[in-house]
Amino acid sequence: MLTMALASFSSAWSQPASNPTEKGNKQAGLQVMLAWTDMYNSYTTLSIDDNNKSYGINMAGLYGWLLERNWMVGLQVNAGAYRDSYAKGEPYGYDEKGFDISLTPITRYYFTVDKKHRFKPFLFAGLPVVYSNMERESGANGPGSYQDETLQLRASFGLGAAYFGRAGSLELNVSNMGFFFGVNKFIPSRRK
Repeated sequence: MLTMALASFSSAWSQPASNPTEKGNKQAGLQVMLAWTDMYNSYTTLSIDDNNKSYGINMAGLYGWLLERNWMVGLQVNAGAYRDSYAKGEPYGYDEKGFDISLTPITRYYFTVDKKHRFKPFLFAGLPVVYSNMERESGANGPGSYQDETLQLRASFGLGAAYFGRAGSLELNVSNMGFFFGVNKFIPSRRK
């Protein structure tokens, strides 16, 4: 079983048969946030001890079309939720919950740095529309209870790098939306 798994993995990530960022191709992917920024209230975390419990996730789905060689336009949807509580029964305790969802038109430009089309750095920009909801309940001496709902249009600029194989790509990207790790599948154009 291990040999079969390694053989499938190596064939899936072997050299691409052609340039995956050619005009007409499509890309579908899933990303998870590794580090938080101020764009979203939610973030990916897991921390549990005697007094504090903190857990959450922020993920993004992406679908894009390559309009020209190396230039993609698409749509990204982020969704995230988290909960953070600290000794709720104590005077300084709190219980905080957050939820975010965003819809982001994006554009990317991939740079070709090798002839085998394995590694491609990229720049990207987007205009996320972000809805956030946050609630906080505090103990008697805590910092105060509140509920906050926001809807914002923000701008985002960032950079990343993708490593391509025959089945898709692995990527890291960073911007004011966060630091993300993603897996993408490139769908070749049916036109020849």
